Amino acid sequence: MKSGSFFNRLKQRINPKPDIDTIFDEALNRDDKQVVWSSEIYAYARSPFSFYCDKFVDKSEQDDIKLFEVLATAGNTHEQNTIQEIKAESQIEIVRPVGKTKTESFKMVLDYMVAGKPIIHQAPLFWMPDGTAGIPDLLIKQSGKSALGGHHYMIGEIKSTRTTIIPHLLQSAYNSMILAKIQQR
Repeated sequence: MKSGSFFNRLKQRINPKPDIDTIFDEALNRDDKQVVWSSEIYAYARSPFSFYCDKFVDKSEQDDIKLFEVLATAGNTHEQNTIQEIKAESQIEIVRPVGKTKTESFKMVLDYMVAGKPIIHQAPLFWMPDGTAGIPDLLIKQSGKSALGGHHYMIGEIKSTRTTIIPHLLQSAYNSMILAKIQQR
């Protein structure tokens, strides 16, 4: 019996299970709650003036522009159609964390990541020590060690455009930076 417990302890040292609670606590460790979201990076890179107006100009003083709502709806529809195509063509499991709060959903994301789910859709990510957060369209499982185990994740973005623009790249890079902190990779 003792030799079995020795080998179990040795196995735990060689292949320790990721401690989700520690990762979760470390990611949310910050006294003040100010945060910069990846969507804000995108919005600022797209139009600093519009970003300023959205953040600091009273809503009653802003122009009522429906174009942005139409574009957002079209983008969301494109994303949902793309997800359905991926599911239909590849038969890959795609999970989406749905908690009551973004923090609860983030905890679900960590659970999915440690479990090695192939694709995680709309995954809230936080790294509060740096005041960073984002919700990338996809987290895609890759082989290679990380704090999660023998795998890690990369960011995938779904955009309804023919060309990649600088704001898309900045948003993806920002989300990748947050993900790198979480997975320690």
